[in-house]
Amino acid sequence: MRPRSTVLDRALPRRALPRLALPRLALPCLALLALVLLAPGAGAGQQPEPLPADLTVHTIEGEAVRFGDLRGKVVLLDFWATWCGPCRDAAPHLARLDRRMEGEPFEMIGISVDTDRQALERYLQTEEVTWTQVWDSDRGLARWFGVEAFPTYLVIDHEGRPAGKMSGWGDLRRNLQLDRTVQRAVRKARKAAKADSSG
Repeated sequence: MRPRSTVLDRALPRRALPRLALPRLALPCLALLALVLLAPGAGAGQQPEPLPADLTVHTIEGEAVRFGDLRGKVVLLDFWATWCGPCRDAAPHLARLDRRMEGEPFEMIGISVDTDRQALERYLQTEEVTWTQVWDSDRGLARWFGVEAFPTYLVIDHEGRPAGKMSGWGDLRRNLQLDRTVQRAVRKARKAAKADSSG
């Protein structure tokens, strides 16, 4: 069963997050990753670098979610907030997507930039939000991923590589683009898993 709601570990000092979550990661690598995430189509012919396997966030109960443990799955990161109207509008669509992906190599992680924890918890309790949630109250993760607008969606493929980025909600073509990007990445993940099992 997937955890209902999680928060970014509040014990982490604001400036310690990148160092603690990404030990020994050089600044040039961070800069390269930010550029890849900001422009997923850049560098045609070159594969983007995978996310560091030891990148870790923590649940409200203290359970670690390590990105390296999600390899083999497509991960959809949803950067959002309860005060963001388009974010709330997107929630039913994301819930349907999450249900359609049941049984697939797929994991959705919401990353809330709310500063009011109680407002966030009330929202999660009253709305149809069943996927994992991270509380990024100081926007440390948002800054690390180069996210400035909400909602923003990052699709990470089964190898941990950025596969797509989209900001905003409400335009039908844009909404369908998110679904197609996820479905395409999931098909590749299934194909890779089948090749591994037959090999």
